[in-house]
Amino acid sequence: MRRVFVFIILAIVAAALLTLGIQYDTGYVKITYGHWLIESNLWVLVSLNLIALIGLGFVISTLKALIRGSNQSIRWFKIRPKRKANNDSQRGLLAFLEGDWQTAKSLLTQSAQHARMPLVNLLAAANAANQQGNHKESAQILKQAHELDGGSELAASLTQVRLHIENERYEAALAVLTRLRKQHPKHVYVLKLTVQVYRALEDWEHLVACFEGDLAQQLNLSADFERQAWAKLFATYATRLKTEQKNGVYVESLESSLAEVWQRVPSKYRFDEHVIHAYVRELMSVGLSAESEVILRKALEKSWSENLIDAYGRAKGKDATKQLLHAEKWLKSRPNSPRLLLALGRLSLRCELWGKAQEYFSSSLAQQPSLEASAELYRLSCHLNKPAQDTDKQLEHLMQQLHLPELPQPR
Repeated sequence: MRRVFVFIILAIVAAALLTLGIQYDTGYVKITYGHWLIESNLWVLVSLNLIALIGLGFVISTLKALIRGSNQSIRWFKIRPKRKANNDSQRGLLAFLEGDWQTAKSLLTQSAQHARMPLVNLLAAANAANQQGNHKESAQILKQAHELDGGSELAASLTQVRLHIENERYEAALAVLTRLRKQHPKHVYVLKLTVQVYRALEDWEHLVACFEGDLAQQLNLSADFERQAWAKLFATYATRLKTEQKNGVYVESLESSLAEVWQRVPSKYRFDEHVIHAYVRELMSVGLSAESEVILRKALEKSWSENLIDAYGRAKGKDATKQLLHAEKWLKSRPNSPRLLLALGRLSLRCELWGKAQEYFSSSLAQQPSLEASAELYRLSCHLNKPAQDTDKQLEHLMQQLHLPELPQPR
């Protein structure tokens, strides 16, 4: 608007000046060029030049407007598919979040070519196809994502792994994860998925290996989970050894391998009562009770545990007398421990000290009634040919520990 106002003012001024000039002198102009002769009034020539300049300016501005319009049209035709693709992508992602898998898959795959982030479209579409049970189609979409120029091969592979896990195709997931761990050895999420797959496959050997790497602290696994994994690994080796023993074959390598697994246990669990208890339980199950006695003794000297003292009473050391004397030293600082008294009674039985064993079992029951102590005392009394009155009383006490319901019995 301001430009128009200025143009009008300038036109008025030019007209006024032109009028004054004509009144002062009309002038005369003569132009010859070859056979051409042009004669004119000066001010008419000036006016014609001005009109020509204005016309030229109008033509130039018109051409610019046409060029600008054609560029805008070309840009509109270029932008339109992308704009439509982005709108379809948004609608597809919303459908995916709402669980409308068919709509999500259709919109996301159709708009992937022109979408701003085609990889996101394809990965979400693969998930949607998988949710529908179309595993083959899901694999084909993932293949497109892998082949996408400028896409993230890691993101596509991780999506493939998650879909394999969701469909319980753990071997296929492990194959992809093995390749990813070689390509991205420091990727924490890849390691977390690997732990998940090994746990599902019950491959405890490779699972605990994940705890031993540089990224182990970043996994943020619970202590209970790690304890369970070590216990399962102990049980795996013990089962192999028992199988060979059953077949009449003694395999020293398996026995040494069980000890090697214990050496692999991290220092924070070397004196953990749960891990120790799991290990010595397997040692005793394969006849390596003497080794378990040594481990239990060291652990109990470092930190007292009622569970471990119970296991110590069950362990058969190389020298039963020394084992009993060692346990009796602990009784000085823990005279009222029912589990220790029970363990001492069992160790006394190994030394064939029947009277001492009976005293320890009775003391354990006096501190805290327990089914095990009652059973041990009853069994010992029966073998000692105690009077029926005593054994009946102990049997009655044992039945009370079992908490059997009161039911009619024949008379």
